[in-house]
Formats: sequence, C-alpha cells, structure tokens
Amino acid sequence: MKNILLVGAGQLGSRHLQGLAKLTLPISIDIVEPSPQAVEVAQNRFNEIPNPQRTKDLHFFNSLDGLKKSYDLAIFATNSDVRAKLTKDLLKIADVHQILFEKVVFQRIEDFEEVGMLLQKKKIDAYVNFPRRAFPFYSELKGMIQKGEKITYSVSGINWGLACNSLHFFDHLAFFSGETDFELDVSGLDKIIHPSRRQNFIELSGEIRGTQTSGHRIFLYSQNGPSCPFVSHIFTERMNVVLDENLGIARIAAKEKNWVWEEIHYKILYQSELTPLLVSDLFDGRSIPLTKFSEAFDLHRPVLKTFQDFVEKISGKTYGYCPIT
Repeated sequence: MKNILLVGAGQLGSRHLQGLAKLTLPISIDIVEPSPQAVEVAQNRFNEIPNPQRTKDLHFFNSLDGLKKSYDLAIFATNSDVRAKLTKDLLKIADVHQILFEKVVFQRIEDFEEVGMLLQKKKIDAYVNFPRRAFPFYSELKGMIQKGEKITYSVSGINWGLACNSLHFFDHLAFFSGETDFELDVSGLDKIIHPSRRQNFIELSGEIRGTQTSGHRIFLYSQNGPSCPFVSHIFTERMNVVLDENLGIARIAAKEKNWVWEEIHYKILYQSELTPLLVSDLFDGRSIPLTKFSEAFDLHRPVLKTFQDFVEKISGKTYGYCPIT
C-alpha cells in the first residue's frame, strides 16, 4: 500500500483528492486541513468519484501532529504563505520520497534556498504543478517549433490574476524554449494594488514584459475590471498560434501551409484528471512532465523579487516577502 499525504484540502486540494480517488492501486491518504468546511467539501468530492476497485483509506488531521513517519508522496496544496514552514516541519518528522508543490511555491527566495537544501540532503524528488506541460497538445505544439526559432508569447484578458497566475505562463514559455531565465520589465504595470480574492494577498493589473537570454519574449496583460477569459498567442517566424483554453480551441497558421488558418480542438486536463496520471507514473518509476523544483526556483526568483520591489514601492510598505499566492 502506498502512503500519500495531502496538505491542504481547499479548492485545489480537494481536486487533487478527487484525482487520487480514481487510482486503483491500494493507497492510504492522510489529509491535513484545519477548516471543517473544507474537510466536508473534500470528503464529498472524494465520494463523488465512483471507483469500486479502490482501497478507500482516508484520515483527516487538523495539523501535522499524529502523521505517519513515512510517505511515498506528499502534495502541498496550501496557500503560499504557510507552505514553506509546513514543508520544513513535515521533513523534521517524516521521511518523504517525493513531493508535488502547488504554485506560487513560496513567497521568499530564502525559503526556496532552505527547502532546496533539505530536499537535496534528504534526496527527495520534488516537482511544481505547472500542468500545461502535461497537456498532450502542448507537447505536439512544442515539436512544431524548430530549434533556434525566436518565440513571442503573449497572454491578454481582463482580471485573470496577473500576479498569482503569471508564473504559469513564464513556465509555459520555458517549456517551449527550454530556458528558465527571465529578465522582467514591470514599468507597464498599473500603479495600483488590487485586493486578491484570497485574504491577505494582492493582485496586479497592467502589462509585464519578459525576455530570455536567447531572445524569446513574453507579454502578459491583464486589464482591471469584470473577469473575462484570457487568450494566449504564440508566434514564431514559421507559425502563428492563438489559444483559447476556455473553449479548448487552437487556431494555427503555418508558413509552409501559406498561412491558412486551421482550427484544432484540444483537451484541457482538469486537476482531478491530471493527478491520477501523474501519481501513477511516479509510483511506477516513470518520469513525469512537470517542472522540477530547481527549475521552478529559477522561474520564481525574478518574479518574486520584481513583484515585491514593485508592491513595496507603490504601497510604501515593507513586506519582506512577495504577497502573492
């Protein structure tokens, strides 16, 4: 039997739990969640999944106290402000073979450094859940981009969470380009700080620009106002791609096809669909397509520093961390 620990069973954590409910191998799941309301939702969502083959073994905890001494996998789906401490506390009391982190992983570069040293010392394989890397269509799209082509990647929409979601798109470009370095320009951000939908966190609007060493570029724009679905655009000298993830539709025009638009429908994997695929591969010893912890650190580093500097300058307040999740 495999032992799995889920830390945080809120909105995203409960979707991970639904995914774990689809596994057919024998598993025991310990869930750390202090909110009774979140526990009830998570339990209900787990029970919604029909799976007569599964071994159902769930245990809920208010804290890390009373957990097992060893886990094959730990999934951290908490907010970013508490994740570093929970990770370090867990690794003091339990052996963990593999870890899956949600993003924003941590709010401070120092936390990355400290946790990174622990992971290395304890030889723990750790990944960050940037799910687009696991979508089959994006792997196909990556294969269409020739080596040496310069990529221009953009995302635009209204109120889609520029601060909390930008790392997803930095990672998506990194997936296509094979590079994790970014130099950011936030001079196009609106000089205002918006409250996040989650308490004690902030949001931003306006434009962020980024460049990579090889010349790949990214433009992220979020207008403040009523939310609407965003659209992504990938352009190279040979290909023009417009992605509507809300509808699961890609429009592609290629140079070798005389720039005639072709519409392709593709599958967006929900977390409850993705989790069982990833966990099955991990337990079978196969590699998974998610971002390794060290590469995610490279992506987080410029984002955390640049956003923190911007927010502290605009607010006149010294945070000492980047208040996004």
